[in-house]
Amino acid sequence: MALTDLFKIKKSDLEIKNRIGWGVFFIGLVFVFVLHWVNTPSLPYSTLQPWGNYSLIFMAAFVVVFLTNPFPHKSPLVRWLVDGVFMIMAIAAFGYMLITSNEIPLRLGDPDFMDMVMYPVGVLVILECTRRITGLPLVIVALVFIAYAHFGHLVPGRFGHSKIDYPVITDAIFLGVDGIFGHTTRTMMTIIWYFIIFGSFLAVTGAGKAFMDLALAIGGPWQGGPAQTAVIASSLFGTISGSGVANVATTGSFTIPLMKSVGYRPHFAGAIEASASMGGQIMPPVMGSGAFLMSGVTGIAYITICKAAILPAIFYYLCIGVCVYFEAGRLGLTGLSRNQIPRLFSKDLLLRAGVPLSSIICVVYILSLGRTPRIAAAGAVIWMVVAAFAASFFTKGININLGKIMKGLSDGFVQGAGLSAILACAGICVGVIYFTGIGAKFSNMVLAVGENNLLLALFTLMIAALFLGMGLPTPAAYLILAIMAGPALKKLGVPILHGHLLIFYYAVFAGLTPPVGIAYMAAAGIAGAPQLQTGLTAFFKLAFVGIVLPFLWIYKPEVILDGSTQAIVWTIITNCIGIWGFALGVIGHWKRPMNLAFRALVILAAMVALFGSLAYEGVATLVIVLLSVHNYFGKKK
Repeated sequence: MALTDLFKIKKSDLEIKNRIGWGVFFIGLVFVFVLHWVNTPSLPYSTLQPWGNYSLIFMAAFVVVFLTNPFPHKSPLVRWLVDGVFMIMAIAAFGYMLITSNEIPLRLGDPDFMDMVMYPVGVLVILECTRRITGLPLVIVALVFIAYAHFGHLVPGRFGHSKIDYPVITDAIFLGVDGIFGHTTRTMMTIIWYFIIFGSFLAVTGAGKAFMDLALAIGGPWQGGPAQTAVIASSLFGTISGSGVANVATTGSFTIPLMKSVGYRPHFAGAIEASASMGGQIMPPVMGSGAFLMSGVTGIAYITICKAAILPAIFYYLCIGVCVYFEAGRLGLTGLSRNQIPRLFSKDLLLRAGVPLSSIICVVYILSLGRTPRIAAAGAVIWMVVAAFAASFFTKGININLGKIMKGLSDGFVQGAGLSAILACAGICVGVIYFTGIGAKFSNMVLAVGENNLLLALFTLMIAALFLGMGLPTPAAYLILAIMAGPALKKLGVPILHGHLLIFYYAVFAGLTPPVGIAYMAAAGIAGAPQLQTGLTAFFKLAFVGIVLPFLWIYKPEVILDGSTQAIVWTIITNCIGIWGFALGVIGHWKRPMNLAFRALVILAAMVALFGSLAYEGVATLVIVLLSVHNYFGKKK
């Protein structure tokens, strides 16, 4: 096994990256052992205080972040010097927490001198790790929260607070169970990291190419085949990456040029990919790390969250699929020819796609047995490796070996290390929200708005969520919003699952919100299209149904399978027709152009079909059907 194949690096970089690559692998190997140890109470010494367990993992994770994301400078000496200093700081701050972990419960509320010295060191390490992984937006948000903790007493009005001493801030952010070492880190260490490793093993077994070929085989022959391929591939690829931007970068590099080549306008091609890629995080059964956080924050079983999310995800992708179908008809585009797409029922494709899909089914099956997500992810990884090895005897498209297993472990650890820094940074914000009372003040504001009008309160929350979440990774955006707005929704009578699923959706779709949605910016860059035009098309056309869906299940819980069978079936029918009508009105073309008056009427009918009461839904669906039939047969006149 050549290390150049293992890490895909240039020969000129081999000497340094060889050492880093092997170092990351062995750190990851030890890490997996430690992670299993601290999550298995029956093993000796596994009952260390959480500060000790998490600090041990933080030290390894942050060192790997600095190794794999080096300081950008031309001089190797400067790079190693800066990175070396940060590594020493990480080991010092969290090594101190490890050594003194058994004493921390005794000094909670009364930090000593070394606690107050290590607090800024640890925070600085976390901020720098986060900056190297995600850039500045989350770092700026965290710095604003830290500044608010120290200087919020100077803020006038209801959002100010009394002066807080430095030891109290140290205790809340660095030592307390609601800050860096709070439930964000706990969820990361007990659930999320296992599924990140599961995703990395999916990647090394060739799931990405298999899903792309499967999407081409299914969606390619349809009208506007490349766009349908993008929609299907992005929904599947979300299982691997858990990140909308990663989806855009991976699938978009193939689908966007293909869409442009058959006639889609650049900004529309970019908008399709951005919208479909962000939706990967709301598609069960593996919905990205934000859904695992929701399970940790709310105490609701992950499998329950998946069941609730399945219909909204289908509705969302249905809207995008119908929109691109109508747009293809408007532009006179056809599907791909048979020689451009793989055969759906070929042995090679069925085996290559069957291995990752069977692994996902394995996750669902183990979860349905009542096992923990950790056991489900570990069992799915074992199944995947065994199935891939067995399938490799029947197709050359699958090749599993020791090198790929090592790469899967290394990649999973690197991705998890980065996400650990992001969630620790979000934990800083959460700690400030709790001990300054800003979360309660925000909740009171929402309660005041919603006292007489729940719809207005939800609209206020949506605006705040989309604004606060712009530029932030979904897990961090969800966590901050859940702590600030979750209590308000509960007091307004919104069930906890309904409310937190709403917050999660807006944390996801903040990545599409103009003017700084990171997903559409990435897609626009690949498409060579204007960023704002791409973002507006994605947000107000393709993804708009996803934006309003959370309102829907607050008033019609059947959308998340909460209701009688008859009500759920009727809701599915009316919602599908409503989504069809919305897409028809937005694009304005099916077999022939639709004038503005009919477009406005069909969009209005679509909104009534989605949100109206029983009688109005029936009338609205009838209007949509009649207008659709009129437009279809009008071509023959």
